[in-house]
Amino acid sequence: CKPCPHPAVPLYAQITLSDETHLQPGSTVTYKCDDGYELFGTSIRTCGYDGKWTGDLPYCAVNVAYGKPTNQSSTVRGGDSRNANDGDVSTIHENKYCTETKSENSPWWQVDLLQAYEIRVIRIITRGCCGHQPLHDLEIRVGNSSFVQGNRLCAWYPGTLDDGVTKDLQCAHSITGRYVYIQMVGVQASLSLCEVFVFTTKEFSADRCGTQMEHQQLISFNQTCYEFQTQQGGSFADAQNYCKARGGLVVNSVADVTHNFLYFELERLKTKLKSRLVWLGARREVNLNQPSFHRSRSNVWKWVNGHSVTKFLWADDQPNNYNGQQNCIVLDGGRKWLWNDVTCDLDYLPWICQYTPSNCGSPDKSLNSTIVEKDYRVGREITYKCPVGHKIVGNEVRKCQSDGFWSGNSPTCVYVNCGPLSDIEHGRVVYVNHSRTTFNATARYICDKEYSIVGNETRICLGNGSWSDKEPKCLYSWCPELPFIPNGYLNITNRTINGIATYTCHSGHKLVGNSTRQCHLGGRWKGEEPICKCNCYGMLIQISNFFKLDIDCGMPLDVRHGRYNLLNRTTTYQSIVKYQCDQNYTLIGNETRNCTEYASWAGVEPTCKLIDCGNPEVPHGAELIGDKYTIGAEVIMKCKPGFKMISGSSKRRCNSESKWEGEVPVCRYIDCGRVPVILKGEVKYVNSTTHLHSLLNYSCSVGYKVVGSKQRECGEDGKWTGSSPKCEEIRCVPPEKPKNSSVVYSGNDRSTSDSFKVGSTVQYRCASGHIVKGNSLRTCESDGTWSDSPPSCVYVDCGFPLVIPHGRWLLTSNTTHYGSTVEYECSPNYKINGPARRLCLENGTWGGVPPACEVVNCGKPPTRDDKTMVEAKVFAVGERASYSCVHGYELVGDEQRICQNNGEWSNDTPYCRIVDCGKPPVLPNGRGYLLNGTTTYESAIEYHCMPEFKMIGDPFRRCTATGLWSGSLPRCLEISLMAEPDNNIDNRIDGMTGTLQMESSKAIGIGIAVGIGALLILIIIITIVCLKTNSKKPQPVKNTENVEVNRPPDKDTATVMSYSRLSLESEAHNGGPIRHHPNGLVTFSSPLSHQHNPQPLYANTNGVNIQTNNGYRNPSGTGNIVAIRSNGASHSTTPRFMVASGMSKAASKNSITSTLEV
Repeated sequence: CKPCPHPAVPLYAQITLSDETHLQPGSTVTYKCDDGYELFGTSIRTCGYDGKWTGDLPYCAVNVAYGKPTNQSSTVRGGDSRNANDGDVSTIHENKYCTETKSENSPWWQVDLLQAYEIRVIRIITRGCCGHQPLHDLEIRVGNSSFVQGNRLCAWYPGTLDDGVTKDLQCAHSITGRYVYIQMVGVQASLSLCEVFVFTTKEFSADRCGTQMEHQQLISFNQTCYEFQTQQGGSFADAQNYCKARGGLVVNSVADVTHNFLYFELERLKTKLKSRLVWLGARREVNLNQPSFHRSRSNVWKWVNGHSVTKFLWADDQPNNYNGQQNCIVLDGGRKWLWNDVTCDLDYLPWICQYTPSNCGSPDKSLNSTIVEKDYRVGREITYKCPVGHKIVGNEVRKCQSDGFWSGNSPTCVYVNCGPLSDIEHGRVVYVNHSRTTFNATARYICDKEYSIVGNETRICLGNGSWSDKEPKCLYSWCPELPFIPNGYLNITNRTINGIATYTCHSGHKLVGNSTRQCHLGGRWKGEEPICKCNCYGMLIQISNFFKLDIDCGMPLDVRHGRYNLLNRTTTYQSIVKYQCDQNYTLIGNETRNCTEYASWAGVEPTCKLIDCGNPEVPHGAELIGDKYTIGAEVIMKCKPGFKMISGSSKRRCNSESKWEGEVPVCRYIDCGRVPVILKGEVKYVNSTTHLHSLLNYSCSVGYKVVGSKQRECGEDGKWTGSSPKCEEIRCVPPEKPKNSSVVYSGNDRSTSDSFKVGSTVQYRCASGHIVKGNSLRTCESDGTWSDSPPSCVYVDCGFPLVIPHGRWLLTSNTTHYGSTVEYECSPNYKINGPARRLCLENGTWGGVPPACEVVNCGKPPTRDDKTMVEAKVFAVGERASYSCVHGYELVGDEQRICQNNGEWSNDTPYCRIVDCGKPPVLPNGRGYLLNGTTTYESAIEYHCMPEFKMIGDPFRRCTATGLWSGSLPRCLEISLMAEPDNNIDNRIDGMTGTLQMESSKAIGIGIAVGIGALLILIIIITIVCLKTNSKKPQPVKNTENVEVNRPPDKDTATVMSYSRLSLESEAHNGGPIRHHPNGLVTFSSPLSHQHNPQPLYANTNGVNIQTNNGYRNPSGTGNIVAIRSNGASHSTTPRFMVASGMSKAASKNSITSTLEV
């Protein structure tokens, strides 16, 4: 099993290895993109047994379509084209979330990216079930044309997309363009898209804009970050300070492309802006040395980054320098966001900050390379490393540039093996790095004993696969043993190369020659052997003659590679020795030497040196191969590149005469010159030379091929071999057409389909029920062949769908093959749970999961308050829910609701309100007090009779759950009348009671009918005024019907009138506001409300006949009820009802006036 190399990493991605140290088979690598980027491809790759990572390398890209201008062929039902790139991924349209065109021929949708990007993937989110037909036969085109067919085909999808799915369509090749089109081709249909994403790797995410910005509208465009500050407003100085504090500047250096981007973004954000004027980062250049009235007359404008503004985008009527102080510029929303000059101190305008990225993101790296540093901020550098045995090809160091992109490209690691080195003569090779011969490996040469290295001892494996330097040599380095010189001493450090021999003489002798000799390569000592001469010549002669002594020089030393011969066979005085060298050696020094009187051989001992011819002559344009110049050695003469040998010998040999055999060669320079350029092609000189043996290669433009020889060589005759080729257009033959398919050609330059130019495409579409197995889009490649293999059309049948309980399905096209749809519906009283429509997919299955028919269940009946009670046990269709209220409350709405087949309960939800007994009955000649100020359930009223009257019956009554007051109304009988005979009194009382009951009933009915309004207020005011004008003596009190109410003259009128006057005058005096009461009464504010918390005062001012519940009524048939409050010293705040009933002026003295206070 082979280990895997370190995996490659795409730009803006990070990896996690399952094993950091050993990438063995089974190890995994997980890819993750930087924030703001999305991963395309597999996120996990595995190391295989072949030492390779499975799958293709993924990549990280960013969406550049969001918020950009859009268009489409038509628009219906709220399906605006902007809905497809608004960031909302909802698949339910509801006339506002997705795009929709009308049903038309080949509908299309387009997005303008505002600048060209390299596009790789387009993502489509389709509309959910079931308000629209599924998308099918889609073409994706990318280019710079505003016409659909004027752009290159990126991708083609001949199938049908399921409802509510996300589909990524990858371009066959990355295409650079500004416009992206999505079109349903060749069909009559409606195009509906819920969201579209356009991904590129050539833009960075807004997440790389830094961390100091507030959470505003932050977006990147054209490799620049923009922050749209919509929440604040301020002066130009405020805008500058805000942006500078976050490392940016107010938006500046705005050109046409940037202005288009700002225009569409501001249009999209205009509802959020505090003003339709937005600061631009430019100011008029003001010379402070000029008078103030001249300072704003300058026409020189500078961007906030210091550069001059060279191109202006003023609105039609600008600049006008209206007040002579307009030295700043804004983007004016009222003028299509063109420029307008304003004063710089406007303190409420929003602004746009412009930032450069803070980092370059995660860098990419090639297979088997690693990065040392982990700091990716702007200005930082990273270094790439390759494993042992590999060399780096490319930029070893890359820098994060100010534009947020890495310099250069990621390098690659190439495995290099220089191979083993051969041992050299008298030596061997040793590898330093464990026998490694790969890139950067080191080899060291070691010579045999008595031999030394000549040249570089070490060599390194280079990136080109060769070893550095030349092969060294091992030369003999053991010099022979030196003899001791007569009358002297010899000291030798060593006999190897660079060894030193030092000579010294005995006392009385003088050294003649060099005192030291050095051991040189080849085993020879440098220089000649010195001698030690005695200073006592004469003395030696005398002594010799005197004693008749003989002088003997001894045997001469041996000569290496030579021999000597004693001519007289003696070594005594005047003896002669002759030297002779071996074959191939020549004598260096004296051939003969004689024995002198000093007892030493004359001269210097000769040596035998191998015959050497010396350095051979190297002529111009030639180079020498070989470094041995001794007898028998051969050297090769070679002409340099571009030269030709026209005479002489290329090989020469050193002979015994120390001369080189053969003639010196002559090299002549040959140049073929440059060739003319061919049409639709180019010429590349391989080594940038045109001399002898130079090569040139021909290549043609895209869509053309070389016909003839692609390579030519400069010949010895000074001409290029062969002839100039031609560039012929490459054409592809018609592509294969599989069975059950149809094809559509595009991009060709001919109307016929007999041949196709490079770049032409063929789109395959299969017959109904078939899917394209293989690549549905093929391209004519530059080699004249079609990309990929031809696809096939495979019939796909999903079969009949399964039956769902309590429901049925319907095949809309009566087919079950690919692209068919089945729709489901449920039996009555059942509803569908799941997709109501399913599509037959490519894998032969029906899309989604089968729906289920569930019993319609209306759920627990809802209530609107905590006083409502519901009785229902089953919530199925047709079941009833009964509503009721707790005691004291009454139900408003239907008591029963029925569960309908749509899953909803019938009618509106009822609610409970507290029982209100309404206005209490009026007690003639008495008054009543509402004890808690209300007339609702459990409220109580207490009755009191007027002075000179006595109560008969229970004075307390309570509001019951039935809405009626408990018990019966008591009676107030005049005490003076109680002395009359019982029958007379009873008759009068009974007659009065019946009359009052009748009148009271009428009053209640009419009061509810004609009730409330401004007229009531007016009547009350008139009544108050009338009472006030009769304050001194009893006057008739008129109600709204102008019916007079008088006390009989024989009674104490002051007692009766005090009640009415007290109430009405106090209300009129204090001008208290009047309010309408739900019971048909009018409420007056208490004049003491600021001191107390009084109960409201009530008065019936409807001017109707009063009929009380107990039968008492006004004998005259008219009455007026007013509310009064005592203004006595006690400041009582108890509300009271009072009714004053009167008869006509002709009435008898027995008429009764009754008052009810509550």
